[in-house]
Amino acid sequence: MIKRMRLVTVTGGPPASYTIKDISSCFPKIDKLPKLGQKSVTLSGESLLKLKKRHDTESERGAKLSFAAFISESALMELERKDMLREGQFISVVGFNDSILTLKDARKSNKFFEVQIKEKKLKCITDDDLECIHVGFALALPEVRKALSR
Repeated sequence: MIKRMRLVTVTGGPPASYTIKDISSCFPKIDKLPKLGQKSVTLSGESLLKLKKRHDTESERGAKLSFAAFISESALMELERKDMLREGQFISVVGFNDSILTLKDARKSNKFFEVQIKEKKLKCITDDDLECIHVGFALALPEVRKALSR
């Protein structure tokens, strides 16, 4: 059994004044929604309005992302945040001198890792990586953020 899709557009100003218009009749034969390689996601109205409000705020600050791209990026950032929280519990700070942060990683046999602050950028010297878990952990530390802002 095939269900008929109901397509709507959302227009208006603030979330309380959005107008929803059924536009299903404009698309009598929709065969392939979503496009190949994409998935549809269902959100509650409340979640959608929160995300739209956040997108509008980011857009006012200069972000140039479509709403769909904003949703995708937000989901990916949330996944990265959860990974960081899960992995970060095994990392501890050993010391911080000038531009070198020394970390100890229990996941890797208590090996020591050095993260260097150079030209307002972080690099894990041990992993020779700009985006490893050690760099992410370092970015979460207030003393590192302070050193980066100097």
